[in-house]
Amino acid sequence: MGKKKSLKKVWSVSEKLEAVQACQSGLSLTEVGELYGMSHTTVRTWARKYEEGGLAALENAPQGRARAAA
Repeated sequence: MGKKKSLKKVWSVSEKLEAVQACQSGLSLTEVGELYGMSHTTVRTWARKYEEGGLAALENAPQGRARAAA
């Protein structure tokens, strides 16, 4: 059998920023999560990252295992 593909959505930086800004405008974490179809913990994580590191902190990390040096 082959590997199962993950059904996890990869959010773009602009989508993450939009959710964070919705939080900053006064919506609760739960409201933002419901609005964008994500958990409130995801929104909280992004908001903290944004506060600590700005827009660069919302960049998506490379996925998968790093290639071995030959």
